[in-house]
Amino acid sequence: MNKIILRLLFLFAVLSNGHSFSPVLSWSFGRAHAGGVFQHKNKGQVYSTLSFIEFSVKDSESGFSFECSPFYYSGIINTEKEGTVSEFRTFLLNAHLFYNTLEYVTPLCSLSPFIGIRLLNISDIKQYRFEAGVEFLLHPPWQPVSQWKAPLIFKVLSLRSGFRLDSPAKPAFFCEAGIDIAGFIYIIGQSYKKQTAAPRRNPNAAAQSI
Repeated sequence: MNKIILRLLFLFAVLSNGHSFSPVLSWSFGRAHAGGVFQHKNKGQVYSTLSFIEFSVKDSESGFSFECSPFYYSGIINTEKEGTVSEFRTFLLNAHLFYNTLEYVTPLCSLSPFIGIRLLNISDIKQYRFEAGVEFLLHPPWQPVSQWKAPLIFKVLSLRSGFRLDSPAKPAFFCEAGIDIAGFIYIIGQSYKKQTAAPRRNPNAAAQSI
């Protein structure tokens, strides 16, 4: 596992070599995803993920960025048992390397091949997850947080697809869609507010019935 981390760092160093390094630090609240994972000769499974606080260091000269997060939850949803979560993993070390192919085209979105590793599963410290694929991310700048020294990025829409390897599971193909955790919390809050709001009585209707 240490060899994988060293190779990722070596790859970032090689890709950054030959030009000046201009780091730009940013962060986001995290993201919530839902998607499907497909293994050879097995039916697809529905799963959900949740990441909390994502830090990113981008090289504005090359388009490469390094992202890390201290919390990532992934749970497979068992549709045969009324949506119960049958398998879950929580990683405390998550690191990814991205290359934004739209770096010089638009600041509104990015299309990035990526590779990454997830380590320190709280239920089994030896388990890990390797990921590689491509991500489309919609992140329009919001004033004034986009002008902070370390800008806050709202990842409005995230579409990811690629290959992943879970230890000790078999390789699998995955695809998922997600939104910024701030938007996710807002949607949940609005739904809860509608469910708990008591219906208001119409005093005019009561007067007419007398």
